[in-house]
Amino acid sequence: PTTVNDDSSSSPLSEIPNDSPWMRLTLVLITYTIAIVVPNVQTLISLAGAVAGSSTALLIPPLLEYKWLLKRQEQQLEGTSTTTTTTVISSSCWSISKCRLSFVSGFIFCLIGATASLTDIIKIYQ
Repeated sequence: PTTVNDDSSSSPLSEIPNDSPWMRLTLVLITYTIAIVVPNVQTLISLAGAVAGSSTALLIPPLLEYKWLLKRQEQQLEGTSTTTTTTVISSSCWSISKCRLSFVSGFIFCLIGATASLTDIIKIYQ
């Protein structure tokens, strides 16, 4: 017969790894401060959208591809001779440059969006 343990302390939800009361307090205080400082939620959502949207669409994908390309290049170089090393490096050079250019342009667009949103927030106070 199987027995069921009714001890609630063994529940996986009872303890979250790396959780602390200080972290929760800090997050609540930051949220409360932002809610007090920014009276217009629309501008705050605009700022969050500019930062999170450009990060999700323009910053994270090039970083992931860049990391993947470096790892793939490293694996290819381990099993090659010196004559094919130049071919491996030159073939991935374009892809790495594309990732860098995409990241820089994404960062610029993130700054433009955040600056526009912050400008709107400042205009509310004037």
